[in-house]
Amino acid sequence: MLYNTCSIRDKAEQKVFNRLNDYKKLRKQGKKFGVLGCVRSRGEKIFEKAPHVDLVCGSASYRIFRKCWCNWKTRRSRKVSA
Repeated sequence: MLYNTCSIRDKAEQKVFNRLNDYKKLRKQGKKFGVLGCVRSRGEKIFEKAPHVDLVCGSASYRIFRKCWCNWKTRRSRKVSA
């Protein structure tokens, strides 16, 4: 599941984390999660607050998203891409 975000303001960032928390229960069903967009500037913070997120990919890296996703699928390591 890919969640496209924009969280320039603090309230928007809070909404992102609330939504990610809602998705946590889907993890038990085997779902994988990627966060896309300008919230990427908080990449490591996302992994801390939402450990069920697998991939964080910034808005500037949309051209290489497929490569980031494929790398994640083969390595199973968390990824933050600019």
